[in-house]
Amino acid sequence: MLLGGLFTSLKLFPFMDRGIISDANDAKLAGMYWTDNKASNIPVADWMLLWVFTSNNIYIIQFIYPLNERKLYIRNSNDKGRNWSDWKQIQTT
Repeated sequence: MLLGGLFTSLKLFPFMDRGIISDANDAKLAGMYWTDNKASNIPVADWMLLWVFTSNNIYIIQFIYPLNERKLYIRNSNDKGRNWSDWKQIQTT
């Protein structure tokens, strides 16, 4: 119980809920984020789930799933999130 609380408070679980963000460029740590329809640097204006995968916090991949669409978007950064590729839609059907 104590160890689980410590992992949660230090945000050490790899895919823990990291909360709502207002700019996708700020989502650089591995985990799951929420964005709203006013967030910056997202492919469409909608509420979304944003998953981040990272390797040594240098190579970052972001996946976004809009809650009102059946689409999936992806982009990446190879320099700690200083520069991002364009969002690309992944075919889901």
